[in-house]
Amino acid sequence: MARTIHAVAIDDNKDDLFIATRLLNRVGIKDVTQFSHIPEAIVFLEDIAEGVRPCPDLIVLDLNVGHDSGFEVLRLYKSNPKLQSCDIIVWTGSGSLERELCEHFGVECVRKRD
Repeated sequence: MARTIHAVAIDDNKDDLFIATRLLNRVGIKDVTQFSHIPEAIVFLEDIAEGVRPCPDLIVLDLNVGHDSGFEVLRLYKSNPKLQSCDIIVWTGSGSLERELCEHFGVECVRKRD
């Protein structure tokens, strides 16, 4: 039996969140937890860092989430070894400075959204 892959998608734009989830579903990831607000995502990820929840296999993150910043998620990610065991993809319309900051936080893949 194949192992279920769990992903977390964080994006404030409902259409983009739908697209990210649909793309994940197309590659076989059916278990996707969605967040459209950074504070909710932070609470969820803090639970993982504290061992309350299992770590997802993948986090898909938009950096510009409403009035909040996806960099808050990246700071938490960088500071916790348990979270660092998750793969993370930054899905954003941000520019080269943001890409450099992502690399500083250990993000291996940053994809610019059109």
